[in-house]
Amino acid sequence: MKTTTTIAAITLAAGLAHAQEWNEIDDAGQDGIGDAQTTDGSGPLTTINGTLATDVDLYAFIITDLDDFSASTDGGASFDTQLFLFDDEGLGVTENDDDITTGTLQSFLNGDGPIAAGLDAGVYYLAISGFNNDPLDSAGVDMFGFDTWPGRGDQRQPVSTLELVNWDGSAFGTGGSYTITLTGASFLTTCFVDFDRDGELTIFDFLGFQNAFDAGDLAADCDEDGELTLFDFLCFQNLFDVGCE
Repeated sequence: MKTTTTIAAITLAAGLAHAQEWNEIDDAGQDGIGDAQTTDGSGPLTTINGTLATDVDLYAFIITDLDDFSASTDGGASFDTQLFLFDDEGLGVTENDDDITTGTLQSFLNGDGPIAAGLDAGVYYLAISGFNNDPLDSAGVDMFGFDTWPGRGDQRQPVSTLELVNWDGSAFGTGGSYTITLTGASFLTTCFVDFDRDGELTIFDFLGFQNAFDAGDLAADCDEDGELTLFDFLCFQNLFDVGCE
């Protein structure tokens, strides 16, 4: 089983989160996961608002509960949308063009694909494009085929085993504003002591820090001096006491 791992940090420009929504800052990137816009914040993420021309917007966020996860543009866009989900390595997970339950040109994803692929909750990347603007891998191949995941029957499986690099640019129409409604998701917190990146401070953050320290992983270098020492434990404790707000 492949496990979706979290990432220690993403060095992208931070945006401003209002309540439980993320509003696109300038123009979200599209060319691979390193170009994604980070939904910087903490706690549940329920909506992403933005605007598309003929490009693609790509966002980094956390799926906290695959059984409860959904992402939908139903009622949130006036143009023909597509939604794509990628894992923390930029590999394709699932895609939807039209939501078969509403019969509209808007899109819906849930946890069927990630669960069937044996993935876990963690960091994912969500992309929105206009119809027919599809992702290309590092070999220049369209990443999704026509086979669908078990479940609803409208979410396509990937055919590529390579990471997202760019898009084919063949969107129909001119796009417009959009709202993506989410469940089972949270902001991608940049708070150091939320070590398991689940949007909460718990004993599991201490355990994650301890495991990273014991493994010699510099992700546990809390004081950023390039070494793992007692001072990293003191740093972690102090930051934990302060919290992530």
